[in-house]
Amino acid sequence: MCSHVVRSSSAGCGSHRRRGSLPSGGGYRSAAAGRTIGEPRCRPISSRGMALTDLTLTDLARRTPRSSRALPGPAPLALTSTVLLGAGFLVREGTRAALTVRTMKEQGREVPVLDLDLRLPGRPPVRRVAVLGDSSAAGHGLSDADDAVGRRVCRALAERDGRATDLRALAVDGADIRCVIDHQLEAARDAEVVLLGVGANDAIRRHTPVRVARELTELFEAIREVAAAGVTIVLVTAPDLSVAPALPPILRGPLGWWCRTTARVQAAIAEQEDVQVVALPREVLDPEVFGDDGFHPGALGHERTAAAIVERLIGS
Repeated sequence: MCSHVVRSSSAGCGSHRRRGSLPSGGGYRSAAAGRTIGEPRCRPISSRGMALTDLTLTDLARRTPRSSRALPGPAPLALTSTVLLGAGFLVREGTRAALTVRTMKEQGREVPVLDLDLRLPGRPPVRRVAVLGDSSAAGHGLSDADDAVGRRVCRALAERDGRATDLRALAVDGADIRCVIDHQLEAARDAEVVLLGVGANDAIRRHTPVRVARELTELFEAIREVAAAGVTIVLVTAPDLSVAPALPPILRGPLGWWCRTTARVQAAIAEQEDVQVVALPREVLDPEVFGDDGFHPGALGHERTAAAIVERLIGS
């Protein structure tokens, strides 16, 4: 049985404390960034999940590249009618999308938060593993914490060499890269392995490639400041959420573009920083991979992600 608590609906990234988190206003100085780890700088969200309130049609589509420009000169009557019909379609689909997103938000508020922390017995020295990131890394929607990526990976490592293994997880719903930097680094202290699953919320919030690259570089440097020497970092990049069953069709194109763009930037920066990368191709993101909400990964999704991570860490 998994242990869990239910978070208040007003909680956001970094606005609550979990076991091992830093107290509000506390923290320690980061020499590289010149700031105090633990300062509450992460943008608040009003619901659980991947900040779905940010999935507004106008905002999401506004900054998505367009392949065509408006035709010059006065539009013919037929073209005007087509435009009007298209506008009506967009209004209808936009309304449906807004209602869908609102429903997903309401349903996500009561999803329990899993306690992923784990201690596996074995021979010394103890191996410390940290899980940082967003709702997928936190196991949003899973009924059993043992199904989560972090616990699956820890069991595989312990079974391989018999070492005692401690897992600390501070991943939280709604987290983007900046949130991980500001609120989750304590879990990585003295860790030999850091599992990092982040990027989806950066895509949803339309963070530019320049920003993603800059903040991800900062995050890798900050992890290495607090983790054990020679720490192994594994990054699970942003998935292509355009295939999520619950996503309204009108959002698939814009969100898919942002997810793929974010993932490409993440992979490039990870390669530069000697970080292992796990990217689940779109072909394996079939409906069965997603959980009951049709947006977050279910047990099968966590199983496939963990298998890919283990292959990176210890081979198949």
